[in-house]
Amino acid sequence: PVLIYTEAAVFQNFERGSALAMVMAVVALAVIAIYIRFSRTTAGGSRS
Repeated sequence: PVLIYTEAAVFQNFERGSALAMVMAVVALAVIAIYIRFSRTTAGGSRS
């Protein structure tokens, strides 16, 4: 729900904060990539 709400807020304010939306998207991708690596390193990728 949090991610959906954030995406909705960013989409509503996209015209005013397109740069912020880009930054948030890049940060989100980076966090997801790091989280996946950490999960694979810790649980061997067996944990979803």
